[in-house]
Amino acid sequence: MEDQDFWRFSGIFRDVYLYAIPKTHLQDIFIKHELINDYTTGSLDIEAKIQGEINETTISFILRDKNRKVIYETYVEGKNEVKLAANVGAVLPWSAEQPNLYTLEIAILHDSALVEVVSQKIGFRTFEMKDGLMLLNGSELFQRREPT
Repeated sequence: MEDQDFWRFSGIFRDVYLYAIPKTHLQDIFIKHELINDYTTGSLDIEAKIQGEINETTISFILRDKNRKVIYETYVEGKNEVKLAANVGAVLPWSAEQPNLYTLEIAILHDSALVEVVSQKIGFRTFEMKDGLMLLNGSELFQRREPT
């Protein structure tokens, strides 16, 4: 049953967060990341929506490995909607046994001054069904269950 750990009276009964955002900010983002070809190349598709003043605005996309080393970087002149498709070579695949994660940093710069930075952890993987087998990154995926 939902909401059974408190009594409903008037007022705020849960934590509330209020934060300020700059006038020019990242409104929405969609990130698709997967392995392609030989399972060492990462495919990165990003759609970002920017709200606010876009004149003199640049959006940077930086992908870093676990050691914070930059493995991919690009800059796009300000638009309200940005679409980016890129292939990133020599990425380590993500799996439950080896959860290799990368950090994607999206920054908005206005007149060369940093306005906002949003970061997101991502892992490159590919799941597929082939000949009745479940494959993760090209290898058979085994699932075990407890006997009942």
